[in-house]
This record gives sequence, C-alpha cells and structure tokens, in this order.
Amino acid sequence: MSQLLNWGVHHKTASVEFREKLSFSEEDVSKFYPVLKERGLSEAYVLSTCNRTEVYAVAEDISGTGIGELVSEFKGITTKELEKASFLHEGSDAVRHLFEVTSSLDSMVIGEPEIVHQVKVAFEGAKARQAPGKILKQLIQKGLQVAKKVRTETDLASRPTSVGAVAANLAVKIFGEQGAREILTLGAGEMAEVCLRNLSGQVPGAKVVVCNRSLDRAKNLAEQFGGEWGGLEDLSEKLVESDIVVCSLGVQDYFLTKEQLKTAMLRREGRPLFIIDLGVPRNVSPDVRNLEDIFLYDMDHLQVFANENLERRKEIIEDCRPFIEEGVIDFLQWKESLGNQNLIGEVMIRNRSLMEEEIGKSRKKLSHLNDEDWKEVEYLLERTLKKVLHHPIHTLRNPEQTEGNKFNWRAFFFGR
Repeated sequence: MSQLLNWGVHHKTASVEFREKLSFSEEDVSKFYPVLKERGLSEAYVLSTCNRTEVYAVAEDISGTGIGELVSEFKGITTKELEKASFLHEGSDAVRHLFEVTSSLDSMVIGEPEIVHQVKVAFEGAKARQAPGKILKQLIQKGLQVAKKVRTETDLASRPTSVGAVAANLAVKIFGEQGAREILTLGAGEMAEVCLRNLSGQVPGAKVVVCNRSLDRAKNLAEQFGGEWGGLEDLSEKLVESDIVVCSLGVQDYFLTKEQLKTAMLRREGRPLFIIDLGVPRNVSPDVRNLEDIFLYDMDHLQVFANENLERRKEIIEDCRPFIEEGVIDFLQWKESLGNQNLIGEVMIRNRSLMEEEIGKSRKKLSHLNDEDWKEVEYLLERTLKKVLHHPIHTLRNPEQTEGNKFNWRAFFFGR
C-alpha cells in the first residue's frame, strides 16, 4: 500500500541563516518536482515559507526515497549538515504534522493566519505541475478543513499572535502609541499586508508608504490604508522620513545594507528607526544592528517575543488537539478505504465468475428452459449475489463504521 512521508526543516530545528539556504523559489519548486518523480515518488507537495521548507510525498517503497539526500544535492548542502536540522514523519505522524501546520499550531507565532494562504498557494502551484495525486490532494484539502474548524471553534484566532501583531507590539514599546509618524513597507505580499494591518491598528494616524517592484500591487496595498506608493529604485529620502520599515521582499541578497542605512541615520539626527525583516532570505544585512538608534528584528528575533506568551496559549492549543486527531482518523480511514477498492473489485469479479460457471453447468441439466427462462434465472442470481455482498462491500467501503477499525464479521454475514 502507498505510504505517506513528510520531510522538512523549520524554525524549531534550524536557524534563520540555515532556513535561508533551503528556501525554495518558484523556479526551484518547478525544477524539484521532476527530481522527486524520478526518485520514484508517485505524488509530491512542496511547502516553502519563511519559517519552513517541507516535502510531502507518497511512495510504494519508502526505503529508497531519500528526500533529504535529494534536497541536499539540489541545494548544495552536505547531508550531514542537513540531517542535524531536518525531521522525517511517516504515516499518521505525517498527517498529524500537516494538520498542525495548516492550523498554525506549528507556526513560529501560534495562531497566525498567514500559513493557510501559504498552504493554498503552494497547493495550487503543485497541482499546476501535476505533482500531487489523489492521496495528497485529499490530505491538503482535509488539512484546510481542520484549520477552519480550529479557527472557528476555538479561541486560537482571537489572540493577537501573528508575526505582524508581535512586530506591532514592539513598535509601540519603542515609539509609544503616538511616536511613529510614517511606516515604510518594502514589498506588497501577504506577510507585508498582515504586518501593515497590525501596525496601522497599533500606531493610528501614521502615514503609510508602500514600495514594490510591481507598482500595481504597491498601489493596491497602499490604497487599503490611504497611503502612498512607489518603486524600489531610490529609497534614500524615504529611509530618512520613515520611523518603521517593514521588509518583505523575495530577494537573494541583502536589499538594505549597513552603509546605506548609516547614511540615512546621519540625516535622521538621532531619531530611532525600527526595521522589521520578514524576509527569508533576509532583506537586511545583520550588521545593521550595530548602528546606533536602529532596532532590527528578523524572524528569529520575533519568535523570542512570541514565545513569551506561549504558556498563556497552551490551554488553547489543547482545545485544538481533538480537531487535529479527529481529522487524522478521518483521513486515515479514507486512505484505508482506497486500499479496499481493489479488493472490492476482485470480490465482484470472482463471484460473478462463479455465478457464470454454475449457470453454464446447469444449462445441460435444465435444457428444457428457454431463453426467457434463463434470463429470469440470471436476474434472480444477480439480485441474490448483490444482496449477499452488500454488507461486506459496505463494510470495506466504510471502515470508519467498523468497531476498532477492524473487519466486522457480524456485519459481513448479518449486516449489523
């Protein structure tokens, strides 16, 4: 039977520097799916965000898959280095992990809503490349259903636990509620929007400026907050005027450097600058932190602050567990029923063959019957066969209704 695997690296196992090395761009994903297929994985789904790079796959034989080895070779990272930072889940553990990811129980900031969108985007990309099959499609769809239940039937979503909320709380600590006058956002994606929405709520009245490669996207985001927009060509004046800078660009090299910000700080005359680096790879050179009056926080730093409230959230997390486990059971029962489809086909073919064999033997003994009589006999036997097989086939198709998830012989013979 097909087996489910989940290999990955995330914020719990690796630093932001290491996660940068493993970050998959859209181009990387397009090139990597064929590599997985060549290794014998019948289905695959790659999820790469700022906090994780994970591969979900289906294989008939898991012994020779070596997903970590494929990632190591693809990314030019030694297998020894990767083994220390990676994890591997199989079967129900892989299912449970995916549901925890979609429900944001495995996020850097527990309860953040961005992950659902990220899972959906990665899923659409995978389907466009025909990478996931029946099993992974069902797994992702079930994961999204579980996430919706968790968010609607628990208090997880009501707590300000997103990365944007953490950043907003830091901004208030640094500037006070009325201290920041202008927010500059570099990038116009989902992470930037969520962070900006939290900041605008915590720092009311601040001017919003959105800069992005695509001016249309910059305009669309800026207009939501009554702000201005522009490109990324020359930011020297904007860095002088802004109090908070949110960086969420998809770049491979540092977009903001120490020299660039050193020049801006000389003109700011001691006014502090709060920089939130949401990029993975990081958008801002780490040595910027050495400049006076600059407060730079990347994803790992934001996790430290998020963890301050972790104890307070544990009770809510436990409220979410039953929904996760219910989803795991439902999915595994569905997967088990898939394996029974072949058995059902074999049972039907075998019994029909036996019926036809017996009819052939009886034709010699009952030669006085005409064609109409034989049609009635075949119809009678067909109906009897369907009635005899109805309950066992129903049991095979619906294993979740069988006590102990094992074959119910009473249901097989008596239908109860």
